[in-house]
Amino acid sequence: MVDSERLEAIRVLTSLYRPDDYQAATMAMPKFTEDESGKNFEEFFDFLQLVYLFQTEYVDMQSNDTSSAANNLL
Repeated sequence: MVDSERLEAIRVLTSLYRPDDYQAATMAMPKFTEDESGKNFEEFFDFLQLVYLFQTEYVDMQSNDTSSAANNLL
């Protein structure tokens, strides 16, 4: 999976949940030059999905609670 495909996957995911996260997510994503197999990107993408799913389940969470939950997922 090349970087353009990775960016598109992140664009679609963030547009479903939090479009403002696109820039931060693309900066944090594993790039092709460091992750040719795509394994790290798959883990990163799964992590993002879990965070967004968690946020939809607990809509009243504050951003610091979400960050804490994300750290626990890591």
